[in-house]
Amino acid sequence: MQAEILLTLKLRQHLFADPRRIELLKQIRATGSITQGAKLAGVSYKSAWDAINAMNTLAEQSLVERATGSKGSGGTLTRYSERLFQLYDLLGQIQQKAFDVLQDDTLPLDSLLAAISRFSLQTSARNQFFGTIVSRSCQAVQQQVTVALAYGHTRLHVALTEKSSCATLC
Repeated sequence: MQAEILLTLKLRQHLFADPRRIELLKQIRATGSITQGAKLAGVSYKSAWDAINAMNTLAEQSLVERATGSKGSGGTLTRYSERLFQLYDLLGQIQQKAFDVLQDDTLPLDSLLAAISRFSLQTSARNQFFGTIVSRSCQAVQQQVTVALAYGHTRLHVALTEKSSCATLC
């Protein structure tokens, strides 16, 4: 289910980025002009400049470098802005996937790992179980591990070599 999730980022308890500001920055990137970018984003030049000033002040690095004295109020986005776009898009995807977890009744929501593991690249759906290690005993050649699977109703007993158990459990 596609949810409309609006992502807002705050820095020092002040608005840093939201869909409107991201759209403004993208329009400035497309036009090379704060004036034209503001117009295409549907905001006044003053509102655009106030937003840019606020973002530049809040961020550790500038997002927009204003070309002073140029006709049409030129503005160039910095590398930091480009990275902000990437991060904002990623966070939006994560929010959507997190909402999708709600639809899958088999995934427990009390475990962040179980919820987000669904987002990662999976090379194989086989041999993947989500659970909690409830016991582990070390023997000479192998380790015995007991894992309580989702909701604790099923227990999985596993024998691992010492080398593989250190790679996954240590």
